[in-house]
Amino acid sequence: MDSPAMTIQGDLSVFQTAQFYPGDELNFSYKGNGTINTFWLAIYIEKDETGPLYNSNDFFNFFVRGEYPQGWDFTSEWWVDSPTLPKDNPTTKRTTSTLANTTTNSTTPTPNYGCSKGKPKFPNWCQESLGAYPNDPMVAQDDLSITEPGVVSGYLLDDVSTAVLSIPTFLQFDNDRYKFSTAIRDFIGNATQKKASRVIIDLQRNEGGAVFLAFNTFKQFFYALDIRMDSRIRSHELANILGNTYTEWWDSLEQNPNGNNGRNKELYNAHAAEEWVVTNRINTATGKKFSNWAEYAGPVVDGGDGFSLNVSICRERLRYELNVDSKDITSPTLFLTLLPLIIGFHMDIVFLSTPLPRLSLGPPRISS
Repeated sequence: MDSPAMTIQGDLSVFQTAQFYPGDELNFSYKGNGTINTFWLAIYIEKDETGPLYNSNDFFNFFVRGEYPQGWDFTSEWWVDSPTLPKDNPTTKRTTSTLANTTTNSTTPTPNYGCSKGKPKFPNWCQESLGAYPNDPMVAQDDLSITEPGVVSGYLLDDVSTAVLSIPTFLQFDNDRYKFSTAIRDFIGNATQKKASRVIIDLQRNEGGAVFLAFNTFKQFFYALDIRMDSRIRSHELANILGNTYTEWWDSLEQNPNGNNGRNKELYNAHAAEEWVVTNRINTATGKKFSNWAEYAGPVVDGGDGFSLNVSICRERLRYELNVDSKDITSPTLFLTLLPLIIGFHMDIVFLSTPLPRLSLGPPRISS
């Protein structure tokens, strides 16, 4: 429902995204003893300025009648710290701004959760996670923040000689992908220098992202191991109908790329990554492209269920599609070019027959 790993990504919990209204009260009872009594609050998303909508009258007037709060000064900041919200009175016509009825004085201090302890060297998730993440990471990706692209952080638990690498997402863009990999390198360097006996890679709430970053992270830890990742789908009659139809149509575009006033070539490229196109995918068992959907569909029986054959893409095709030599695969430019390829060629299905060259990221930054 909720977790610190969600919070540091700016994600909303189940309670914050509920599509139902069970009533004003939201109460929790402990299994042993005790209860927590709270109440529901609503949030709204509006791209334009709304002004202070503090009660149901304000909400109705803005979203239904298109009226801003009366007396609101468009040039001033209308948000206030811990306001005392005026109570709703549907029977009373609003004649003055509700902002005038709020107070900005707050005597409740913001909890610190021990996040100010010591002198943290790097930015950290301590305050954002309500103390769940330590405030002293030994590694933090550049621009680590909920509102910035940095996501990777690493910690050392001295009492159990364990290094913990937190990767809440692989979703990165442009040069941030390089910073992501640099943070992984720094983590490995620091964990090695501090003689950590074991490593935990924390992927809580990680929903994926740039596939290459996952591969790159694996290779930084296990350079000598080959990466092999296959994909398959569950067999179904409707899937076969779609697959046969779509694949045959796509193949016909290749036979006549200039047809339809040249539109066929555009359609051919635009639909190359479709789930139902398979003749541009590599059969893991043979290393060759599938000739048709029927070859791919199988079925292969596994655990009593039917599945398609496995799909993969070899390193040689990677190099061919990128039009680079193997030595260039270590270039930071690859971070900027590979993600579109991953999307375009459905490369959550990758087989690397030989190890990739080491990524040239330079020596790790060692924290004191």
